[in-house]
Amino acid sequence: MNGSIKILEALNDIDDNLINDNFEEYKNIYQKSNIKILNFYRIKYILTPAVCLAFLIVCILLYDNTTIFQDNTTIQINEIAEEKNDIKFSNNNLKTASDIDGKSIPKDIISQFEFLSKLSIPENYNLVYQMELYEKNDINDFEYTKLWQYNILYEVNGSNENDVPSTIEISFTKEDHILSCMLPDKNAFPVSKINGKEIYLFSNDISSVKQAFFEYNEYKFFIEASKLSEEEFVNLISSIIK
Repeated sequence: MNGSIKILEALNDIDDNLINDNFEEYKNIYQKSNIKILNFYRIKYILTPAVCLAFLIVCILLYDNTTIFQDNTTIQINEIAEEKNDIKFSNNNLKTASDIDGKSIPKDIISQFEFLSKLSIPENYNLVYQMELYEKNDINDFEYTKLWQYNILYEVNGSNENDVPSTIEISFTKEDHILSCMLPDKNAFPVSKINGKEIYLFSNDISSVKQAFFEYNEYKFFIEASKLSEEEFVNLISSIIK
């Protein structure tokens, strides 16, 4: 259009007022267009970081609370079911041997096993001993050379000489039985569950002795404690079975 105006102007075939009017009209249109375009880019570059930030926040929230899809299987990330404890004490105690035909050697047992690193022992109990128990390889042997089990003893001394001390004894082995205890038929006792593992719990109200037998990490455990509450006793077992 501007080229045509210039040609007509050169040929003196157009009114000067028409040229000026058209020029002002197109100038105004051009300026308005430039303002709109400028405003559009301003809005675009202002909104773009905000939109990206909002999109990033939404992605993070969705990642934490949504699901991972793998082979068309949905795995809930934040919905891992925790197994509840099922506690059943049998109202009796297992018979234990007071004397063991074996040889004991003092040893730092607790530091050797990760499952003993955070034992839940009441503060008023003191560590009395840790030891390895050795048996004979053969009944005709004179020496005790076969490592059979580990024993740990905690104790609270009584207020006077007549008091029966409160004790916690932890024994465990990879052999077929605990030297101080032979567990009878398991089917004769109720089964408890602590942290998903089967436990046999025994309690005698008269003697205030509590006992537990269970298997964990390929070891057989026998724990005997006097004067512990049921809650303290279960907490002790829970600190081993993680």
